[in-house]
Amino acid sequence: MSARHTSRFARALERELERIHGRPWVLSPRDFALVVEWHARGVPLGLVVESLREAAGQRPHRPPRSLASLARRVDEDWRAMREGRLPKGREVARDSREAAGAVERWRRAARREGESSLGQFLRALIGQLDEGGDPAAVEKRLERELLAHVDRTRRARMRRELQVSLAPYRRRMGAPMYRRTLRRALVTALRRELDLPSLH
Repeated sequence: MSARHTSRFARALERELERIHGRPWVLSPRDFALVVEWHARGVPLGLVVESLREAAGQRPHRPPRSLASLARRVDEDWRAMREGRLPKGREVARDSREAAGAVERWRRAARREGESSLGQFLRALIGQLDEGGDPAAVEKRLERELLAHVDRTRRARMRRELQVSLAPYRRRMGAPMYRRTLRRALVTALRRELDLPSLH
């Protein structure tokens, strides 16, 4: 992943948000983490820009204020593009089969991690779901506690990679914002590597 190219990707999206809102715009830590993830996955810049423009056109009085609000739309369109078909609508609701598939992927991740701290943590979260726990609450717990259960070597490797990607933006962020952005990017990258999709 080229840090320079990631920076250009992010800057292009900031310019699009500036155009939509009519004022200067700086990506939030969460949004920058999404940019790093999209760029790493090969999501075309044009696809994200088109999603932004369509969302702004659908709600001209309430245009999108974040890239995070478009994440599901972008993922659906990227999957449709890779499968060689045009996106079929913009619905964000997931049917029960998709939700069950996401939980099954969490189960596979837990099995892969075995009896490690991470494996035990994932099984505890799946247990909450099996007992009827709220998927949104389980997601929040995963995001909050995931880093504490990932072994140091894996965490350090991913941190180094993300620091390279974030380097061009570091001067634009204060220390607290940089730490939040790096943490958000790390959680996102770990979820991608572990194959822990959204549950809702």
